[in-house]
Parts: sequence; structure tokens; C-alpha cells
Amino acid sequence: MELCEPVIRPIAVGATSRFGAGNYTDAQDLIQDIFLKITLYIRSGADALGSPTEAEVVAWVRTVAVNTIRDWARSRNASKRGAANTVPYEEHMEQLRSWCGRRQTDHAVLLAEVDGMLPDDARQRTIFWLYFRQGWTAAEIAAVPAFGLGAKGIESLLYRLTQSIRKRMGGGE
Repeated sequence: MELCEPVIRPIAVGATSRFGAGNYTDAQDLIQDIFLKITLYIRSGADALGSPTEAEVVAWVRTVAVNTIRDWARSRNASKRGAANTVPYEEHMEQLRSWCGRRQTDHAVLLAEVDGMLPDDARQRTIFWLYFRQGWTAAEIAAVPAFGLGAKGIESLLYRLTQSIRKRMGGGE
């Protein structure tokens, strides 16, 4: 473990500076998580490295550290911002109703305008609305056999349709 310390500490401290606010507690937690993963791997008797050289051990420790930090950063970014500051919707229902009433008309007009700009091809229209209105991913749409496209094909089609609509609306590229 003496070999790991000089490798892990600068990576963890640098990561918290980059992804966080340079928080000392986060850096310490990351260092502990990394050491824990390494220790659990060693104690499990896993021998994937065989008889590694010092350089190979350092590279492996660096990889474990980077993956642990990446997981930490993703989980930190994925957590809801301001979740502790939520207010029951009943308290603001009247405000929401008035806002929705104004915006709903504008939204309906915009959707009708966008719908009019889409090609007449039913497949392309369906793919467009599944993605933008229903929130399906390209992979989920590609899983529908009737469309006959892979995920990259769906993404390409969506890109072309979006660019066409932007161009027609005067948004350019």
C-alpha cells in the first residue's frame, strides 16, 4: 500500500478540485474508497495481474483511482439539485395554473408549427415525436423493428430533421 499512496492522493485531490470545490472531506472520502476497492480486490484472491512489475501496479492503481473518481463525479452530478428545497405544489397551485394557461397556448402553437415543418413520411414523423415528445432514446426507438434503423441511423435522422426545422424557423445551423 505504500506504493499506492503517492499515486492515489494527487489524483483524488486533483479530482475534487476539478469536479468539486476542492473539498478536503471529499478528497479523503475518495482516497478511502480507492483504498477500499484495492484492498477488497487483493483480499478476494484475484490474481489478474500475476507477478506485476512496479510500473504495472502503479498503472493498475491509477486506473482504479480514475474509475472510482469518475463514478463519484457522475453520482454527484446525477443527484437532484435543490432537492432539499422543494415545496409542496399545493402552495403554488394558483401561480402554476396562471403560468400554464399562458404558456400552454404558446406551446400548442409552436408544436403545430413544428409539426407542419416535418416531412410527410409517417416513419420520420413518428421517430421525431417519440424522441422529442415521449422522451424515448435513440436506442429505444431503434429497438422497434418497424423503423428498420439502428441507433446511429435514428440519431442521424433526428439531426437532419432538427437542422431542417431550425433552418425553416430562421435559426440557421
